[in-house]
Amino acid sequence: MLGLGFYLDRTGFFNLTRVDLLIEQSDNQVLKMRDKISSLQNKLETHRGQALYKIELDRIKLLLSDEVWISSYQISRRWPSKIEVLIKPEKIYFSILSSTGELRPVIQTGEMLEAVKINASADVPIIRQSEFLTDEELRKRAIQLLKDVPMSGVFSRAEISEIQYSEKEGFTLFMSRDHLRVKLGEKQVRNKSLQVVQVMQYLENKKIQARVIDANLSEKVLVRLRKAP
Repeated sequence: MLGLGFYLDRTGFFNLTRVDLLIEQSDNQVLKMRDKISSLQNKLETHRGQALYKIELDRIKLLLSDEVWISSYQISRRWPSKIEVLIKPEKIYFSILSSTGELRPVIQTGEMLEAVKINASADVPIIRQSEFLTDEELRKRAIQLLKDVPMSGVFSRAEISEIQYSEKEGFTLFMSRDHLRVKLGEKQVRNKSLQVVQVMQYLENKKIQARVIDANLSEKVLVRLRKAP
């Protein structure tokens, strides 16, 4: 049996022939990463031809750890000649539109990924204000705001198309549905979001169209209705 193993090793039976990258995609927030996967695949291909049992997985781990867009990963040897890498990408919370017309995706830590074209971006809200490109703390505040907004329902993250910020009014959200503007400010966003949900459900039941919902007030929610055509 040892002789057979030695023979197979000598003939290259255990030499690495492929590296399979498996990307975990849980929802439509995941960054479209065809270029990133291709680049990573090319880096891993340098191990091709080496005996599978001789490849140091720690070297691959270091390579994966340098990829900012990767949240976590698992590496497995698949005998006789393959390595499988399961990758969980970082969640993209929003993208910042630059003056060049490209988007800078922003992950949970507030860090920006490299610029991507609009057709390669995640389906997340857009921010057009340039100060977000230089102010990491402001990006983190926008992320916290999105975390405090419901995941689903009439008022949810999935319905937000754009985010704006001003020092005076805080955050304003532009919803994809009916181009509705929702003013949330910056404090007690979770409680304000629940109020907005109640207001939107009422308006929906009454078939009333609103233009602005202002929840950035002390004790009430102000609704500005959309004028009939």
